[in-house]
Amino acid sequence: MDRTKDIEFNGNKYQISKLPAKDAMWIAMQLFTKIIPYNVETQLDINNLPANRQAMSEEDFNNLVDTCLLACKRYEKVGDMDVPLEIMKRKGEWAIAELEYDFGAVMALLINVLAFNIKTFFDGGVLDELTKSFKGLRLFNTQA
Repeated sequence: MDRTKDIEFNGNKYQISKLPAKDAMWIAMQLFTKIIPYNVETQLDINNLPANRQAMSEEDFNNLVDTCLLACKRYEKVGDMDVPLEIMKRKGEWAIAELEYDFGAVMALLINVLAFNIKTFFDGGVLDELTKSFKGLRLFNTQA
């Protein structure tokens, strides 16, 4: 499994990375339980989410976006080489300042990181395997 993927947007080349499993699970649960502004799940072609989800809070949305953007780098010339450099230093702090105001690039990066990291979970492959692993599992100490 590849841990990085290169994409291009508006003349710039970016590298997106796999998220740590804990972060990807948190994001998957956010997608499953809450509606993300801008209906990102529609753009990811995720069709099997519950319809009665509530809106995501601004804090959760900012946390989700920052977590995704920490998995992104932009290729920059360093000497005669193109080197992927982080676009955020830490949550909420931009390493490449002009991206803070580039809605198109930030949206494209968000969608690509989500697709690269969690789309297969919702496509059924991982979700089906996860469901199979629960067969016969008792979550509570009940008598049969």
